[in-house]
Parts: sequence; C-alpha cells; structure tokens
Amino acid sequence: MGGEITWTCLTSGANAGKVVFRVTLYRDCGGISTPGTSLNLSSNSPVSFIVCARVAPGLNVSPSCYLGQLPCSGPTGNGSIEQHVFQSDPITLNGTPPPTGWVFYYEDCCRPNGLLNMQNSSSQSLRLRAVMRPFSPGGQSMNMYPCYDSSPNFAEAPVSVICSGYTHTYTQNAVDADLDEMEYSLTAPLGSNGIPIANTGGFTWTQPFPSNPGMQFNNITGNISISPQIGGSYVSSVKIETRRCGQIIAEVYRDIPLIIRTSCPPIITNGTGTVNLPPNVVFYNYSGYDSIKPVYTANGNVAYWKVKVLAGEKVKFRMVASEGQLLPNLMPQSIDCKPLGPQFGSPLSSASTGCLNTPCATLVPATGQPSLTGVPFQNSVIFEWQTDCNHLATASNSCGQSSNLYPFFFRMTDNYCPVPASEITNVIVEVLDSVPDAADLTNTCVKNKNGKNQFTWAAPIDTGGAFVSYQVYHSSSYQGPYTCLDTITNYGQTNFEHTNPDPDLNLYYITTEGMCGINAVSSTIINDLRINQQPSDFTAYSATGWANFICKSASPLVTYQWQQNNGLGWTNIQNFGIYGGATSDSLIINGVSPSMNNYGYRCIISNCTKDTSSIALLSVVNGLGQQEIGVRELIISPNPSESIFRLNYMPLGTYELYSMKGEILEKGFDKQIFDLTNLEPGLYVLRLATEGGIHVFRLIKT
Repeated sequence: MGGEITWTCLTSGANAGKVVFRVTLYRDCGGISTPGTSLNLSSNSPVSFIVCARVAPGLNVSPSCYLGQLPCSGPTGNGSIEQHVFQSDPITLNGTPPPTGWVFYYEDCCRPNGLLNMQNSSSQSLRLRAVMRPFSPGGQSMNMYPCYDSSPNFAEAPVSVICSGYTHTYTQNAVDADLDEMEYSLTAPLGSNGIPIANTGGFTWTQPFPSNPGMQFNNITGNISISPQIGGSYVSSVKIETRRCGQIIAEVYRDIPLIIRTSCPPIITNGTGTVNLPPNVVFYNYSGYDSIKPVYTANGNVAYWKVKVLAGEKVKFRMVASEGQLLPNLMPQSIDCKPLGPQFGSPLSSASTGCLNTPCATLVPATGQPSLTGVPFQNSVIFEWQTDCNHLATASNSCGQSSNLYPFFFRMTDNYCPVPASEITNVIVEVLDSVPDAADLTNTCVKNKNGKNQFTWAAPIDTGGAFVSYQVYHSSSYQGPYTCLDTITNYGQTNFEHTNPDPDLNLYYITTEGMCGINAVSSTIINDLRINQQPSDFTAYSATGWANFICKSASPLVTYQWQQNNGLGWTNIQNFGIYGGATSDSLIINGVSPSMNNYGYRCIISNCTKDTSSIALLSVVNGLGQQEIGVRELIISPNPSESIFRLNYMPLGTYELYSMKGEILEKGFDKQIFDLTNLEPGLYVLRLATEGGIHVFRLIKT
C-alpha cells in the first residue's frame, strides 16, 4: 500500500562515515505478500545495487481500540495493515552527488485493487525513491564519504484508517536528527519505470482524498486534515525536502494509504447518536516561564504551537486532552498520549538519556494521574525542558545562526472502535542565544587627554543575565585588521582608556559576549578626533591677492569650520566674497588686501566632539611673488576668467595644471590655450617648464 526509503549517516564506531539504508513497506493484510528475506535498491550512485535484508518479521500496525487490535487478515480495504522493514549493511558512498542528486529506488508490483483515486490500481507498480543532494558550503561540494547527513526518519507508520463523517488529522511525524529545515509537499505516486500514475474519480495528487470542506495540507508540519463523507481506499505521496544553509540536501518520498470506513457505530451522547470526535486539547502556561503560543495559517487555523526561550532558560507548559464522549458500551473513553521528538528523553521522564543533546525534554503525567495512557475523561501531561548552550550548537547546519528549532509532536488518541480518533499537536521550541544587546556607540566620543584616548558607553540590556564580558577592538585603518585591546568582565564598567594610541588615526568597536560564547557586535565604529596637519603661516602678495591655509584630520566623517581674527575676536568664515573652502580642509582667499596683514586664522574640526587647530598668521607684502618676478615676459589673460585662459605666446616645453590640493588635473606639451570650463570655480596653479626656466601662474576661475 505504501512505504518509504530512508538512510542514516553513521558517526561513530568502525563504520563511521558510512551510510545505512532502510526500506519500509506497508502491506494490506488482505493483499499480496511482501518480499521474503531481502530486497534490492537501485541507484545512480557509485554503488548502483544495494541489498537490504529483512530485520524483523512483519508487524501488525492496524488500529487498536478498547476491543483490541484489528487482526491482520482480509479482506482488503478493512484497515488491517502490516509493516515490513529491510536494512542494508553500512555502505561507502565515495564521491559527490550531481546537481540532480543520487536517486535510490525500489520497485515492485502491484498496488492494491480498488484504490478510488488511482487509475487501474491493481496493475500499477509501487516505486519508492529517495534522493541525496550535494551540499556545498562555501561553494565547494562535499564528498559523501565520510557522510555528512542523515535523511528524515518517520517515527510512526503511515497508517490512516478513519471513519467517515468527522474531521481527521494525520501527521508524518518526521524527525531529522541533524535539525535540518524540513518542508513537506504533495506529489504524484510513481509506477513502473518511475512514471507518475494518473488520477481518476475527479481527484488530483494535491487533493487526493474526498473531503468537505476540501483537504488541508500544512507544508511546515506535514499534517493532512480531511472531513470525508464517503468511504473507500485511497493513496497519496508526500515529499519531504530538507535544507541546510538554504541548500536542498535530501528528498524523501512516502506513499501513504488512507482507508475510510463507513461501518463505524455512532457515539451516544445525551441520548443522541453522533460521530466520534477526537479529544480536545488545551495548553496552559506556568507563571515565570515563556508562554507557548499558536501560529496560524492564512485561513485562520492553528498550524502549530511555538515557544521561544533563551539558552539557559527552562520551557514548561501543561497540555490537557479532554474526552466527554462514551463508548458504545456506555463506558467512558480513555485517552493515550503518544509524544515524539528527537529531544525527548528515553524514558520520557529522563532528562539525561535518550535525546539528541542533553539535557533532554521530559513528559510526565500531572500530579495524581498514574500514567500517560489509558486515562479516562481527561489526560493532563507536563512538559519540561532545561535548555543550555549545547542546544545552540548541536547541528552541523547552524550556518552561522545562533538559534535552533526543536520539533515536538503530541498525539492524543481515544479508544473508540473500530477506529480511534486522534488530535495531533505540533510544538516547536526555538532556542535563542542568550546574548546581551550590543553596546551603543552612536553618540560616543573619543577624547584625547594627556596623550590617552578615552571614551564611555551605556551598559546594554543584559538579556537573561547572560553577560560575560565587553571586548574592545582597535585598528588604525578602516580596512583593519582589528585587534582586541582589552576584555572587561565587569558589566558596570562602561569606560575605556587607550594609553598608547596611534599618532594618526584610531578606530574602535565593542563586542558584548554572552554566556554561550556568541558575541553581539556594536554597529558603530568610532574614531578619535585628531588634527594631523596644522595650518602654517602664509605670506601673500598684494599684486596677486591670493592666500591658502590647510588643516587636515585623518579622522573620517568630520566637519571643518575656518575662523578669522582681525583683532576683534574670532568669527566664523563663510563661503562668500573673497573666501572659499570655509567648511573644508583648505581655506582659499582670493583678494588679499594690505589691511589684512597679521590676520589670524584657525580651523575647528568636529564630530561629536571638537578640536581647534593652532593659529596661522597672514602676512601681506606689496608687489609680486618671487616665482612671478622672472616671468614678466609671459602673460596669461584674462585672469580671472570664467573658462578660457590664454598665454601671450606659445612657450616650448611641458605644462602641468594643479588643483590647490596638489592634484594634477592635466599635463602635456606646448600649449597656449587652457580651457577650465568643466572645473569648479576656485584657484588653480599652472606650472610651465620651458627653456627659460620654471614659470608658475595662479589661475582664478570665477
């Protein structure tokens, strides 16, 4: 009727690095027999033929109720199903799967007669398959030997026998030991040679069962919910994809039988006959613990429940399943709780054994309740899990993330006959790193005092009391590298002093370390405020009327403001009239007059703090500058000009045109006309090297 292929990556012992395959088949007890002692898997992998031997006799997995388990006998379609398991020896798969994967498949004939959603079902083969995909962390595909992944495995048989007339939910109960992300989807069952089998009866492979309203499928949990009004036998196929670091690394396909019975006796409630309903499940939170909350689908149904905790915190909640209906013999129905999840302990009451990574989650009956099973009217269970840092780093699929998702499943089932009703609840616990918030350096200033850099910050929120240390990092370049200067273990110490800072530039950031060793990094890099080039005194010549003062800081993201003192105090200079570059690192004066002799100039640089440069004096001398005295025979005009500057004759030699910051804008040979149309207004320097010597002109573009 169905089945699946799975595999397990062995991580210890003599066969570590090898893979063991497992084939599980589900047979209608009234149908044909299964293979005897072994079966064969085929694949396009380096091992194309894999023998899987029977590991146990057939197991009756038919429904059980208060009258006992349905015996494994005919006729077909009555709901009696038998499970058969086959397993390979450890296999070495040396190589890298292609992009389409290594496909492992098993094929046998035939499917049961009378499947109402499949054409000619009794003549169709059953083809099961599973796919190993390549995994390429960092872009480099990994070799499958030693193996790095186990497929999802199923914790219960896909036995779904229900009664018409009421809503039923079936879950896959798939578990991935690697904690890879799982996604479910419905697909077409395969027949001979891997060809998809056609539907019949108006069904599709995304709506394979009769249901009013239509079937609901949850691609996160794999739950299937239907409300059938008619009976019959049906089949569907579910694909489970697992992802690691966003890459699909495995696909497992499971063919699922569904038998809908119409011969279910009514339940007598208050003298009225009605269908049997599943137990009603309610969650209760405990004071002082994080609350468990529902996550809804787009149509408003509960998809699953979720609780978020920080590593080191305990999860605790109570789940109560109630059943108010009676059995046909007027006795109360009893409720069984069947939990499932890789993080449950074994036994369920153990926090130290049996789970993926200790401490384990535990499940115990509430006070006064003797057991988890066979409880009349109301089954109350208590879930507890003490998380720690180990639950952040168990899986190889972390991919730099600091949290893991742990799935738990709870099946609450009554004992109605012939088919018990179940309420299946999925709970996901997300364990997050206990990391304090990053230190906020947004408004932090680095001040230099007595040759030492000093700064402070506000203490971040210490989430869960997890603070371990602040770590102060330093570099003299934005490109790094950054080195750790100090580790501060006192949460209340939020200041730092750098005793030997770099003479030019100092950059700092802070990390806040949590108890699980994962750091919160400050989003802001701060720098000291330092003047690396002080302005120098300048001698200007009244005939040319030009002066320039320069003040530079290696610190990025600073502002400049030049000031002037004419003997009456310091005032800010504006870019107006004779002044340019008043808010840059280079102040230009075009129009110096003799009255400006002994004027003082300084620059104030700032970010969140300020620093003031030394004072530079302006000296004004009548006449021309020394460089221009010997070049009276060369005249450039007009000067100033909006665009074109022309020499009075063509000098033979080289030329260079400079900005006032020393950048070469243009150079060449034997030129008489200079076009500055595309340059910003300001002062430029033209240098000529001719047979007559070196000639320098200051070009003023208006």
